[in-house]
Amino acid sequence: KDYLQFFDNTADNITTGSVSFSGTHTETEVLGNFSTSNAGKLGSKNNWKDIGTGNNAGKATIDYTGSGDGRSLLIDDNNNNSSGSAVVASDSFTITNNNTTLSFNYTQSDRKSGDSFSWKLQSLNTNGTWTDVSGKSDSYNDNSTSTRTANITNISKGEYRLVLTVDDGSRNGEYSVKVDNITISASV
Repeated sequence: KDYLQFFDNTADNITTGSVSFSGTHTETEVLGNFSTSNAGKLGSKNNWKDIGTGNNAGKATIDYTGSGDGRSLLIDDNNNNSSGSAVVASDSFTITNNNTTLSFNYTQSDRKSGDSFSWKLQSLNTNGTWTDVSGKSDSYNDNSTSTRTANITNISKGEYRLVLTVDDGSRNGEYSVKVDNITISASV
């Protein structure tokens, strides 16, 4: 009844007024799905760089695996049984809402004891350098080869990049990780 009064054209009295609606909705943006169409801002292997230094320098192979809509980003620690890890970073992206969640899927291949995968969020400083964001990192050290989802929650507005580290610590030279479906979402 509260809303119908504004559409009633049979009454002698013309009613004017307004009704307020409250609530939120979720906005989601695909940053990278690596498919051949609608890949997103981070959806090309060219949007990812090897940022390793010291023993980690030059250890990353960044490529695609799969094809069409089933294509993913492949990160391989190509250290050939020597020390060091593959450390790669995305291009920068902007978070426009507080309390944003960044999510991505990952799948391990040929994981052995000693291999590991970790991720962290870095923020861009005013001087152009990157800083790890406290509490916005995690790792996965299980042998499962099923697809998992990583979530980094409660991200504030700002400029960020995602850093992924693949370590073939078993020294088998076979460990790699596939990443796909990188999204950001926020209730607004």
